Amino acid sequence: DGLREVGMEPIPQLKEDEQFDDLKGNFVMVIFEDTCMQWTVGIQGAFSQSITVATCYATLGVDAVVAAVNETNAASLLLNWKHAEKFAELASMDGGKMPSLKTVIASTHEMPEGTPTPVPPDGSDVIIVSTDELLKKGREARRRDDKIVPVEPRPRDVAV
Repeated sequence: DGLREVGMEPIPQLKEDEQFDDLKGNFVMVIFEDTCMQWTVGIQGAFSQSITVATCYATLGVDAVVAAVNETNAASLLLNWKHAEKFAELASMDGGKMPSLKTVIASTHEMPEGTPTPVPPDGSDVIIVSTDELLKKGREARRRDDKIVPVEPRPRDVAV
């Protein structure tokens, strides 16, 4: 629910003559984080909304993550809070290294209590939201009358 609140959407239905690469929209999330509770909640949230996920090993470097975001046209990137500002900046620079990226989700894994959510650079179109804030947005969405319901995958959908 929280992912839908920040602009993510279910993967569009593929037409008979279409391939995954032909699709456009905010339906791909890249995860670049150690396997932890936030990683698990993120992927389960994505799957519940038929949002496609690409994972990058946490040991890979910046260039590999930028390549993964660009290769998949990912609209969101879930990563450790320590890297959130850096990747928001990379997406916002002149010519933006990741033009499809709209949301950086800052995992609170090993984040010291009281640490504020990272902030994107001035003038950035990219937003940063913590996993805690994303979960709160999801809970609030469920309380409203227009609650977001799970979107079941279709046979031709790409999950990972």
